[in-house]
Amino acid sequence: MNELFSKLYKEAEKIKQWKRTVETELNQKERKLQENRKIIEAQNKTIQELQFENEKLHLKLEDEICENKDLLKEAAASRHLCNLLKETCTHFTEKTSKLKEEAEKVDKFEKECKLEMNNLKKQMENKTKCIEELQQENKMLKKKITAESKKSNTYEGKVGLNNIV
Repeated sequence: MNELFSKLYKEAEKIKQWKRTVETELNQKERKLQENRKIIEAQNKTIQELQFENEKLHLKLEDEICENKDLLKEAAASRHLCNLLKETCTHFTEKTSKLKEEAEKVDKFEKECKLEMNNLKKQMENKTKCIEELQQENKMLKKKITAESKKSNTYEGKVGLNNIV
């Protein structure tokens, strides 16, 4: 009977040992689970922040695109004005050649035309300079848009990698 009791006691000890081992493993797994939940929570928060930032950048990009379109319209209008000025210059040149027949009137008219031409040239140079500045600004805006787009793509790539992990 002692032998049976001894075997039962040993088996009971083995069961207690197994129970402690299982409880220890269970506690470790529970801690690991809590850590993983915290990590997931932090990652979800980061993802939300990145999505919010991405949305802000998207709206800013749309604003810049609209602004760029407006600048392109202004540049087209300026080009149209330049063409009109060129046509006006051509018209005055034709008139000048017709009026050369009358000497006295020609001298007076010629002086007026020269003044007008100088003013028109100055205006044309100013418009041309303005167009060049607008074109430079357009180039810079396009570069900014491209850079913002690349940043946005980088963020999207990172968010995609975090979702995979």
